Amino acid sequence: MRQAFLNHRHGEIKLVGVSLRVFFNPTAPFYQAIATIASIGQNNPDVSIKALLSHPKSPEVVNRAAIETPDKGATLTEKEIALTAANIDNLRRQFSGSSIEYGYYKEAPYCTLVVFPDKCFFSLNLLSKVVPVRLPMIVFRSGSHGYTVLDEYFKYLWRGRMTLEDNQPNLKSNGK
Repeated sequence: MRQAFLNHRHGEIKLVGVSLRVFFNPTAPFYQAIATIASIGQNNPDVSIKALLSHPKSPEVVNRAAIETPDKGATLTEKEIALTAANIDNLRRQFSGSSIEYGYYKEAPYCTLVVFPDKCFFSLNLLSKVVPVRLPMIVFRSGSHGYTVLDEYFKYLWRGRMTLEDNQPNLKSNGK
C-alpha cells in the first residue's frame, strides 16, 4: 500500500478508520507520501484525499477502548483521533487546505479502508487486545465487485459525515 501512496498522482484517495493514526502521524510510514499528495493537490484539484475518522463518542470507540484499554476507557483512542485531526489540520494549513477533507462517522464498519482510483485496500479491525490486529489486507482492483461495494460504502459514510459537535449524521464535515 505504501507504494500506492508514493505513486499517486491522479484522482481521489478515500480513507476510513478508527483513528487513521498510521496514515497521518508525522512519524508514520505513509505521512510523507500523503504530504506530497497534498502538495500536488494544492495546484491540481483532481488530486485529493478524503478521510473519515470514528466519532469519539461512537459505539466503535467505546467498544474498542473497553477491549484494548479497559482500565483507561476511551481516552487513548479519543486522543489518537484528536491527534489525527490536528495532523490533518496542519497539512491543510501547510498546503492550502483544499486537497484534504475529513469528517467523522458514528456507524461501526470496524475496518480500515483505503480507496485509490485503480484499487482499494480493505482490512477488518476485529476486536482484539493487540493493535494492530495483524489481519491480512485484501486488495480489490477498480471495476471489481469488491471495489465497487467498498467505494459505495465510503460514499455512504461521507454523505453522513459529522463534526465533533454533531450528534446526528448528514451535517457538514470538519476540515472544509
